[in-house]
Amino acid sequence: MSEFSARIVSNQLLANSSTRVLEVERPATCDYAILPGAGAVLSSHNSSEVERAYSFANAPDAPYWRFYIRHIEGGSFCETIAKKKLGEELCIREFFYFFSLGSKQNQENQEEQESYFFATGTGIAPFLCALTAKDSPFKLNPPKAIFYGARTSGDLLELETIKACTHFKSHYHFYVSRETPLCGMTHGRISDALASPHLIASIISPRARYYIAGLDQMVSEVSNRLIALGAHYSQISSELFYGQTASESIHPSLK
Repeated sequence: MSEFSARIVSNQLLANSSTRVLEVERPATCDYAILPGAGAVLSSHNSSEVERAYSFANAPDAPYWRFYIRHIEGGSFCETIAKKKLGEELCIREFFYFFSLGSKQNQENQEEQESYFFATGTGIAPFLCALTAKDSPFKLNPPKAIFYGARTSGDLLELETIKACTHFKSHYHFYVSRETPLCGMTHGRISDALASPHLIASIISPRARYYIAGLDQMVSEVSNRLIALGAHYSQISSELFYGQTASESIHPSLK
């Protein structure tokens, strides 16, 4: 597919967080209908030496595109992005749809489905994309529950946006693992939630669809736990974030 140049309109490292928020103008020459939950491969302009794939963190039909970049000391791409100034351009080389929450398949029988979101850190990006997209099926039928965790509260992103986009109808479970939790949060990890008999009874269902995005260890633990509790592998969609990179992954237990 064609490459697009995208001008940077915002580039900032969030306070008390390891997350950088990068926003670029939607290229005027891009006329693709991008589905919620999709991602793009970004690179320095006219250079493919350093490139990474990231999920959209806002509605893909918006006039600008937002990406969450986890800042890692010594990370080649994040350090390259940190030096970029407003008005400079990045190259968008391709789109990927490994975790498209807005696909026709996922919209079928949406009213009868019970969806559950599991995310860590920047893994919340595809869910924010799906929740804010204009034609998102989750606007009419919000997820039954959202499980979102990070090491610190500063790395839990857009909590109020998540609540507003789901019309405050979902059950929210926010976790931090390396500091004292703030009000409304729990100390621990997402996988800890699946040890609760009461919670297990409420989310295991043949009508359920489980969407999991974030660090590979969490995706593996939650996927395996759901299957052990009775969920079928075909009910699970997952995307792994390896530090800087978002990529398609089918856990060995799901093959």
